[in-house]
Amino acid sequence: MGLFRPDRARREPDRFLKLKMMVFAVGAAVALAGLAYDRRPLLLLAVAILAFGILLRFIPSRGE
Repeated sequence: MGLFRPDRARREPDRFLKLKMMVFAVGAAVALAGLAYDRRPLLLLAVAILAFGILLRFIPSRGE
């Protein structure tokens, strides 16, 4: 249906869910460390890690 209006059809479980959660947790931890130590490279690394997590959303599942 679209990006902002998903359909309600049943889908298989997301096979990358655990990976996405780990990427988010690592990205958030790196971001907090960057804020705590006031290190810009850590913040940029955190943005890159979180961007990778967002890109995981667009990997097609087996059924598609």
